[in-house]
Amino acid sequence: MEIEGNFSYSKSLVLTKERILDLVEILEGYCERIKYEVVTINNLTITFQSKEELLAYDNYGKKRIKELTISGYSKYSRVFRMDYLSKQWGSLLGYWKTVKCSHAFSDMKDAEQFKEAILLLLRKATPSYWWVGKISTWGIIWISSALSTVYYIFTGKAFKYEGGAGLFFVGGAIAFLIIALSVSFDYYIIGSLYPPISFAWGEELNRAQKNDRLRGNIFWVIVIGIIVGLLTSFLFNKIFA
Repeated sequence: MEIEGNFSYSKSLVLTKERILDLVEILEGYCERIKYEVVTINNLTITFQSKEELLAYDNYGKKRIKELTISGYSKYSRVFRMDYLSKQWGSLLGYWKTVKCSHAFSDMKDAEQFKEAILLLLRKATPSYWWVGKISTWGIIWISSALSTVYYIFTGKAFKYEGGAGLFFVGGAIAFLIIALSVSFDYYIIGSLYPPISFAWGEELNRAQKNDRLRGNIFWVIVIGIIVGLLTSFLFNKIFA
């Protein structure tokens, strides 16, 4: 008997050396050998035959890891495959799934325990800011535009364009610029500060720590800004009421 299954995870992750070692410890209980394959920022594919090789990788610059696939084998058959996925261009959400896992076991109890153990580890590796990375300004613009279009069509408020070709061209160029800026902001700013997965070892650990400090600074700037704004408004009303 062979029981095939799959599951996924949809929150962001911070994978440190310690988390990877904890993950491998779980995986080694279900297979005889493990293969690690990574895709880098500049789309190189690198295969590692051991966790030591993977964690010794310098993980720097354009050769930073953006995706990781871990496959476990017993004899000649694959027991499981786990894909840790990166952020995609132009997504309506900041990111969708961060982990996809497929597995095949001969015992139902093994399949259930495997899934529970992996999901528990993933929850432990999930940062508190995971929801911020889900935000997509491009998605907000797209959904708002789609809903507005549907509303105007069904309420009969659609209008006929009567301007010239030049004005139409300028409007199209502005719309394209807004779309390009929103997609770039999502990918380079939100995606950098709130990545779906941070492979925090090697040189990437320094980058992850720097982003932690920057996120903290942004949080306090926003909080202090709100407090100052509320106090200013309160005092203004008291003085000039």
